[in-house]
Amino acid sequence: MRIGRSCCSWQRVAAMVSVRASVASCLCACFVAVPIRAQGVLPLSETLVFGEISTTFAGACGPSAFPTIAGDQGLATFWPNGTCTVQSQGYTVCPGGLVVTGAPESRSATYEVGSDGTMTMRWLPAQPGVDDDVVLLRADGAVMVRARFHDRSSEPQLMIAVALSSGHGLGSLQGPYHVTRLVQDNAVTGLVAQGELGVIQFDGHGGYQESGVRHELPMGGTGSTTNYGPRVGSYAVAPDGSLTTGVGAVGALSPDGEVFFWIRRSGSVVSLTIGLRQATAFPAAMARGDWRLAAIASAIGATAPSPELRSDWGLATLDPNLAGGGALALDLVHVVSTPAQTTAAPSTVTDTFTIGSQGQLVLRSSATPSMPGALSADSSVFAALTIPGDSIGLAVGVAAAHWPAPYGAPTAGSGGIAPLLLAVGGFPFAGNPAFALVVAGGRGGALGLLVASGDVASGLPLYGGHVWIDPNQVFASQPLVLSGPAGVAGGGAAALPLPLPQSAALWGFSFACQAFTHDPAAPQAIAMSSALEIEICR
Repeated sequence: MRIGRSCCSWQRVAAMVSVRASVASCLCACFVAVPIRAQGVLPLSETLVFGEISTTFAGACGPSAFPTIAGDQGLATFWPNGTCTVQSQGYTVCPGGLVVTGAPESRSATYEVGSDGTMTMRWLPAQPGVDDDVVLLRADGAVMVRARFHDRSSEPQLMIAVALSSGHGLGSLQGPYHVTRLVQDNAVTGLVAQGELGVIQFDGHGGYQESGVRHELPMGGTGSTTNYGPRVGSYAVAPDGSLTTGVGAVGALSPDGEVFFWIRRSGSVVSLTIGLRQATAFPAAMARGDWRLAAIASAIGATAPSPELRSDWGLATLDPNLAGGGALALDLVHVVSTPAQTTAAPSTVTDTFTIGSQGQLVLRSSATPSMPGALSADSSVFAALTIPGDSIGLAVGVAAAHWPAPYGAPTAGSGGIAPLLLAVGGFPFAGNPAFALVVAGGRGGALGLLVASGDVASGLPLYGGHVWIDPNQVFASQPLVLSGPAGVAGGGAAALPLPLPQSAALWGFSFACQAFTHDPAAPQAIAMSSALEIEICR
């Protein structure tokens, strides 16, 4: 069944399921053909506050049969030229409780953002792969999780960073947040790990109260579980979003207020706290999709006096099939470090997850029987404890982003040049006001048409080329007038802003676009771009 012409003067509108139809209507309103400056997703331009917790058998304390713990804090600034500068100050607690406070340090690296939403930081750019870090990137770039987990490193590290922004105050942090916390105490009696999971209520005026459940495991000992709280404390939020507490912890609040963290370093204790805004109504569908996951675990109880350090990073896929949960698939790299060696191996696990109405999230698997945690209210980040019985650790997941991918072969015009259809302005995430489509490489001054469809097609022969979008699912078309000197091969371009509203209805919505330009040198006077597959992420 077809429905009639819309307010956007579409030539054809496909009948879709109700969700697709409503999203298509939303996107239609965004197709406005006015020039904008093309800006790619790869160069970042922001400063983030970070906190990092790590464990090693070496480091500043020297080789040891027992773990050393550490906590770093600082700033990471990313420049549009693909370089970054990291300023940090370390804090190390040796076995037995000796504390080593490092001098402030500044390092530089290069970075690249991949089409899958992960970022590679290279500390030795001339030797790719020798000293690289993987950064899991939220689609807007404002939340990052750094994963230094590979077979060249015996030091599992977990870092979270949030971008500084302006206009904050005490009221920016208000209401209930889920809290996930890893505490490591390397006291004289031996390493003790604690994992805390609770709810913290901020009053918006500088005070908070927190209660929850604590899991504790001394190395080589027996674990225990107790309730804690209510704890009361104070906090302050600076205008740039940086966060301090009355107990000496420092961190930051994300620009959208969904995520905060703080790191505390005191005596023999290092702890990392991650807070996620609590939801009030949270169907399982909010957790659907792919998640980039990083996790560390320490205080291995069952193997002392020969402890292990463990870490994982990779992909978690959640597929809701029940009102309160669904299927879970984990595709990870599992790294194990001992005082003698570090090994890495792939790990694939399938099991289930459950989710509560306020965002409580529990991942279950045969390898890790229980990972209780929570999902942020905007469904972009989750944090969980890893408590399989012989260790306690921390896991963080970031909703996966996908850069629009080309599909099919273009049809060239003047000068043998084919039009290009490009996405600019960052990943296509719900709430991105800068996302846009750009047609480039067309004939200068030519007329054109950008067509959007619900899916790609195998290639329909037309006008001497191929249509790579499904003609039965076309839902919008936008006339174009290319810029540039008239008739110049490859000299024409047009930009169409496509600001994406902040709406959960857009999550996971996919569509395809293809550009057509008039060109007398094309086989039948129509030059065509490849199709562009676009999936809207969180």
